[in-house]
Amino acid sequence: MSPRLLRRIVTCLALAVFLSAAIVLWQPIPVELTQTPGEQHRRSFGSSEGSSTPQPQVLEQKLTVRDFESYWQQPLRRALYDPPPPPPPPPKVVEIPPPRPITARLLATMIEPGNSMAMLQLQTGEVVFRKLGDEIGASDTGATISAIEEGVVNVERDKVVTKLAVSNQGAR
Repeated sequence: MSPRLLRRIVTCLALAVFLSAAIVLWQPIPVELTQTPGEQHRRSFGSSEGSSTPQPQVLEQKLTVRDFESYWQQPLRRALYDPPPPPPPPPKVVEIPPPRPITARLLATMIEPGNSMAMLQLQTGEVVFRKLGDEIGASDTGATISAIEEGVVNVERDKVVTKLAVSNQGAR
């Protein structure tokens, strides 16, 4: 087959497709009358009893300008920017209750390298000596001594550090 003959065949096929598409689009669109779902079912699958039921009439209807008015009123252009995102919800405020106060009183501190001690008076009136890392007492559960400095002791309870200082009431 020569290239010239192949080109003529392809051109004729393209022309035939174009003409058949124009003929299909040129004919008016048939519109059927409304039917019940049972009639549609019988019509699409056929009836086993023969065709004793009347076929719906086919009407030809041409589209008019009024059929397209609702589409013409819709804007074709989108906004050039997206609307801003909604503001984030306000953060939930979690109120942390204030730490329980330390009931023990610091009476004195003894500072020595590697052996510092604090003299504390507990709520019961008992005087005790505590080292670095020791728990204060039964009334102050969970409170441990984290640092001992001159006249000041840091006590940590529930990740909250409280400073106890020596009171100067009995000093001369």
